[in-house]
Amino acid sequence: MKILTRHRGPKLTRMTGAGNTFFLVDGISGVMNSVDRPSFVRRACRGLAGLHADGVVILEQDSKVDFRWDFYNDDGSSAEMCGNAARCAALFYFAEIQGSSPSHKKIDFQTGAGLVHAVLISDNQVRVELPRLKSLGRLVSLNRQATDLGSAAHARGGRSHEYYLIDTGVPHVVVEAEPDLALAKSIRWAPELGQTGANVTFVHLSDAAVIQAVTFERGVEDFTLACGTGAVAAAALARDKKSGLSTWTVEMPGGELQVEWIGERSAALVGEAHFEFDVQLDESEGE
Repeated sequence: MKILTRHRGPKLTRMTGAGNTFFLVDGISGVMNSVDRPSFVRRACRGLAGLHADGVVILEQDSKVDFRWDFYNDDGSSAEMCGNAARCAALFYFAEIQGSSPSHKKIDFQTGAGLVHAVLISDNQVRVELPRLKSLGRLVSLNRQATDLGSAAHARGGRSHEYYLIDTGVPHVVVEAEPDLALAKSIRWAPELGQTGANVTFVHLSDAAVIQAVTFERGVEDFTLACGTGAVAAAALARDKKSGLSTWTVEMPGGELQVEWIGERSAALVGEAHFEFDVQLDESEGE
């Protein structure tokens, strides 16, 4: 399906990865060089009726790798990494820039978190090897915000609580509990996490190598249908608690992802990515 408005602004292609939606823009030609990107992102993600997306990925030229990306959350803030967006960006490059028959099915691209290696497994199945973890997960004591003081499940012991923290390209606090919006908001802005805070991923670990997870994402400021870096964070906690397993299935509301550990500090994320439609913004439209 093609949806094109009267004015010829940069073309956006909406894609989905495990329920996460993103607008992809081919900026390799320089079409985005003079654009106010945060404003553009907010218009694209929040200003088009019925066409919301979780973020925008702009592909740009890089002489050392196939491309580099400039990634934004839907509020116009920048983010270093997004696992589901990485799979969408790879498929977009294979199909839209290389063409319908990719000349090669392995690419490298640069993100704010580091280098990503991507492999096209099938028409819609993409495997991305995420940047090497800078550090392993650890327990940290967080001083939650007052909004959660009434949560019966987590109120015991005062305001300071221990949680599992890991940076999988972006920081995640992983909580073994049922999803709790108030708790997520209070942890997300815990002062120990710095000015930008962290994502909060709630997990349930089964007896098998299967994890149920859902992530409250910063920038979106709500639960999302899926989060690739959240899936890796959930698998990191599971690996620490159940040593010996290297491959995990992570079930999220939007779909299923596979996390494969490659040594101690590297992980690959495998899952589907799909094209939805193209759209162009009316350049005269305000935010």
